[in-house]
Amino acid sequence: MIGKYHITTFCAPPTIYRFFIKENLADYDLSSLRACYIAGEPLNPEVFNRWRDYTGIELREGFGQTETTPVMVAASPLGETQARFHRQTHAVDQRQAP
Repeated sequence: MIGKYHITTFCAPPTIYRFFIKENLADYDLSSLRACYIAGEPLNPEVFNRWRDYTGIELREGFGQTETTPVMVAASPLGETQARFHRQTHAVDQRQAP
């Protein structure tokens, strides 16, 4: 689905990322991804490192209740300033994949 619909932002519990790693990342077209988030449970360093090594994307921790998904707070990757949180977001395409 990620490759078919050119998904750019992906948020899932660490269990899903562990599934990708276990099954073989090369079997999936993840080339459209630009940002990936985890939420709901701890993530082990091995999965974080393998995902980053394969996709070039560092997983970020997200926070938001299921009922308020569009109002989610996501941490910046390491090394970036936290000042980004007060900036207004303009013209964000928030279509949901089928």
